[in-house]
Amino acid sequence: MAGSPQAWAAGTMLMVLQSILGLTPDAPNNILWVNDPTLPPWLNRVKFSNLRIGPSRLDITFTRQEGVTSFTVPKKHGKLRIVMEE
Repeated sequence: MAGSPQAWAAGTMLMVLQSILGLTPDAPNNILWVNDPTLPPWLNRVKFSNLRIGPSRLDITFTRQEGVTSFTVPKKHGKLRIVMEE
């Protein structure tokens, strides 16, 4: 049907964010891998609230300052491990 959003289009932005932030969730092992996150110059902050990975949930905020992207985890529930790779 013309004008109806396609399923692949609805998830495109999330896939782009996952790619530029280097996020790889491993729900069976309760790990979130973060590999060299890089926000583009036009985007200074991205915040995920209540992000669920396996049985765990977290809030995570990515911030770009002076060309460097970093992240903070102000809230986490469960035994999720967050592993940063460069």
